[in-house]
Amino acid sequence: LPPDPALWQHVTHTRTLVLPLPSTKEQVQELARYVSDSMGGVVKKVGVFGYELPAGEAQQERQSNLLPLGEVTAGVFQHRSLLFKVLCDQLGVGCSLVRGEYGRHWNEVTLLNEGRPKSFVVDLMYSPGRLLAAGSPEVTQYHHI
Repeated sequence: LPPDPALWQHVTHTRTLVLPLPSTKEQVQELARYVSDSMGGVVKKVGVFGYELPAGEAQQERQSNLLPLGEVTAGVFQHRSLLFKVLCDQLGVGCSLVRGEYGRHWNEVTLLNEGRPKSFVVDLMYSPGRLLAAGSPEVTQYHHI
């Protein structure tokens, strides 16, 4: 695969933006906001979000269906969750990438909550940075909106 200088710009920028924050929770929330902003911002409704046009133009320009992740500037669940995972890995923030049905992907992080580890789904779409308790009704809704 070709190098992805735009992805490394994301990594470099987020190191200065996220790593100085005092807690993992704050780092996760700031990284989620950064990923959302980098991928087109807050989404009101998935069917109305025009992520396909920029990707299609880039694919046509490259004459390839493969795009470097750093060059994706508008994306939904799968695009955002992949960028979030890559950045977390580069920053040393524990995170998992989960693939669901219908092209839905999301990230889960484990944070200390009242001294105990608790899993959260990270909202990268509708309210970037919001942490949803794993297994909650909000998570079920997030997976199916």
